[in-house]
Amino acid sequence: MIERRRDPRFPFACTVRAASSAEGRSANSCCASVNISEGGICIVSDRSAEAGSVVSARLHLDDVPVSVPLLLQVQWVASDDRRAGKFRTGLRFLF
Repeated sequence: MIERRRDPRFPFACTVRAASSAEGRSANSCCASVNISEGGICIVSDRSAEAGSVVSARLHLDDVPVSVPLLLQVQWVASDDRRAGKFRTGLRFLF
């Protein structure tokens, strides 16, 4: 497998609440982060997403009373081999 990441990834676990719009419908889901880098974040979700789609999300950090708003673009989606019915999604930060 060819490594295509520009930035090193670091383990990072927190709750991510994501909202996406596809074909005129919006969908919200509660996800868990897996790792993070300067360029993006990997999450695990029970919903698949389309590569290239834009997702708004909020990062909920432990012991912090506010969430961090994010605007992300889906880079890739893969079935999670460790969790049936779950998807790992690579998201790029859009700034």
